[in-house]
Amino acid sequence: MGPLRDAWQNGATLIGSSAGGMVLTDPMVDPRGGAFTLGLGLVKKFAFSPHYSEWSQERRKRTHLLEGSDFVTVGVDEQTALIRWSNGEWEVLGKGSAEAYYFGKEISLGDLEYHIEIP
Repeated sequence: MGPLRDAWQNGATLIGSSAGGMVLTDPMVDPRGGAFTLGLGLVKKFAFSPHYSEWSQERRKRTHLLEGSDFVTVGVDEQTALIRWSNGEWEVLGKGSAEAYYFGKEISLGDLEYHIEIP
């Protein structure tokens, strides 16, 4: 983990896809059911949920009920990327969309910077 964190903090681009994106955050969404568990913590107070367009309404509701007030959850659809640029702006690219939630309520992607920590 040290070399990955060091490279990123020294300006390297960090990319995670699917489960590879999930593990970069802390907390991370447990793929077995939508609850939360520990991730690597390169982005803190941020839970990344890939394949969000395939989640059932029940799973989405359960995950949002488990959210606390100390982190955000972002659901990103299939064939879609969520990018955080070095200036702190967020952009969605691809076929789908991304939705951000804080304490179970949808927020704008522009508000993510107020809630997350990037060590």
